[in-house]
Amino acid sequence: MYLAEVVNQILAELEHPDFAKATARIPHVAGINFVLDHSRVLMRDYDLYAFDRSALVAASDLKTERQEGLEAIAEKVLETPRRLFMETNWADRQRAFSRVPTMPSVDVPVDYGQPVRVGICLDVHGGGRATLQTAWIHPLNTMRDLADDGFLAEIECPKKSRKTLKRLLTLNWSIFRIEIDVNRRSHLTKKEFIEECRAGNADFLPFLEAQKAISGTLGEKAIIDRAFALYRLNCICRYRVDPAAGDYLHEMAALARNEMEAMLDTFRSDLDGEIIFGIAMAALLELDDVDVRPAGKTSATGGKNSRARKRTRGKQGPERLGVVSLDIDKDIVSSHFRSSKTEGQVSFDAGGAARRSPVAHPVSGHLFRARNGKVVYRKPHWRGKDVRKRIAKVRRR
Repeated sequence: MYLAEVVNQILAELEHPDFAKATARIPHVAGINFVLDHSRVLMRDYDLYAFDRSALVAASDLKTERQEGLEAIAEKVLETPRRLFMETNWADRQRAFSRVPTMPSVDVPVDYGQPVRVGICLDVHGGGRATLQTAWIHPLNTMRDLADDGFLAEIECPKKSRKTLKRLLTLNWSIFRIEIDVNRRSHLTKKEFIEECRAGNADFLPFLEAQKAISGTLGEKAIIDRAFALYRLNCICRYRVDPAAGDYLHEMAALARNEMEAMLDTFRSDLDGEIIFGIAMAALLELDDVDVRPAGKTSATGGKNSRARKRTRGKQGPERLGVVSLDIDKDIVSSHFRSSKTEGQVSFDAGGAARRSPVAHPVSGHLFRARNGKVVYRKPHWRGKDVRKRIAKVRRR
């Protein structure tokens, strides 16, 4: 089920008085109200997109190591005012963007596990400026203990609405926003960045030290490239607490007590990498050959319609949710999402590498801004001869 569909279902259920009253009886309701307020704005003001696996492959081919290229893409994407909501499968996005540099993860006071779906709200103000905020949803089974039958009976939630209420409890919105302004871009060169790090400058060194701590298998050049990429991204974005989160924060402070600072660090770290995800996914919508089709044509996992989805089509909405995909070789897409390297697995060869293997192997694509100002994507493709052994089945007569 798409995240936008979950939000739409929750808001539709709230029109029933009994469900609305049950929701108001939930203890510490400020967090629920915060989620619902943002959900209403989402369904009212944003264009809704769901990215399948092929679209994620293309978006992840945005080269973060090239400063001018990344910022040129961002400048184009944030040129015209618009409001975009771009969601996808969380695990697929993690795999697709595994090459994106991140900061070290922080300890989480309460771990609810991995989300199922994640979405980015990109409010583009124009002129290279935008505000970014994320929403995500956890599996229903994470609410097994928190929202048991006793709790649901206590708040007098109608039985037919209990699953929807559990979905509401798994829905989250970030209390932090990222304010993006490409006009604040840094003109510092990589050489100057390295010199500042060697001098122990506290404005630069933490980025390099963080990458050394989590990139043990990478060489020195790759670590420096990642650190420099994070530094320049930090220059064009600022973290701000959502002004609407005041009551929610007071509520959390009363519950968390001494752990409030750790919780805020966790919420802030949840946005790590989101600026690259948002810019890359929005850039994909600029392509001339991108395919956007109604959500009823596909499943939330990016595959063909399942029987369950065929039964429920037309009941979940919203009708304006579009599924984004690109025409990319299915074998290349599959190889991109293999979680770990195994014997015989193909690997992506960076364009321009010195080695030229005669064996067929996929070459990664490249998402960039061309000289004419348009966003262009060179699709991943196969290179070399297909010399893979084939097994012939022999039948006796």
